[in-house]
Amino acid sequence: MIAVQVLAGQWIGDLNGTLVGQLYVEFWPVEATIEVKFGANIRGEAIELYGRIAESPGRLGCKLAIVRREKKPILPTSDITDIPEAKPPEKFEPYAELIFDTVQPNRIAGRWEAVDGNKGVFQLGPAPTEVSSPVAVESLNPLQIVSRREEIPKLRLSRNDIIDLVDSIKRSLLSTNDVAVGFMVDNNEIVQLSADFFRRRDLPKELNFLRLTINDQSPGIKKSIQVTLSDRDSHILVSASDEVWVTGVTQNIYRL
Repeated sequence: MIAVQVLAGQWIGDLNGTLVGQLYVEFWPVEATIEVKFGANIRGEAIELYGRIAESPGRLGCKLAIVRREKKPILPTSDITDIPEAKPPEKFEPYAELIFDTVQPNRIAGRWEAVDGNKGVFQLGPAPTEVSSPVAVESLNPLQIVSRREEIPKLRLSRNDIIDLVDSIKRSLLSTNDVAVGFMVDNNEIVQLSADFFRRRDLPKELNFLRLTINDQSPGIKKSIQVTLSDRDSHILVSASDEVWVTGVTQNIYRL
């Protein structure tokens, strides 16, 4: 099965939606299933979860239970031989569920939803397994993140305007990741990748809230762009280690 062949090894990516964070995921094919160790850094909190892939006709998913939760980051293992075996919690209490919409050798993407109502989308790419030399590691400067927030006036945008804005955000990041679109329907926030959002035919004629988010969490690259449009608060939030890039992207999006 293609899923069994692809869902193996180490992957890194990002989580978008009502929560935003960095992901580190490990897959182990075990007999007729696949074990999953899922690490997320969300708002400075590290959450590690465990689960097993479940497949049914037309659906590939995974329910996850919390194994560990603490205020420090989970980082990818530097030596692949040191990866500990995934272990299920003594009492499996599902906390979140993943639905895999795309499973390809270079990209995994889908939707997630937690029992507390948080939900959104996720994207993963293969994690590099090369180990850098000690000299190279010591010569690296500490990564510092610069953020800039720019308030923008209230706007009335058409569907084509939003498509142009999404395309501009993608070009600014130069990433293969898609933009996550958050919007409100019947007082519920829904988050979808832009490709799925623009295919919808059941959207209301007007939306009073729209949040566009894209991240690139590749090794050595920490960049994110978020544009929030609403009848109360509209702003641009750009973060990266390159202050010049942050300023340029913020100004470019503001001028659209």
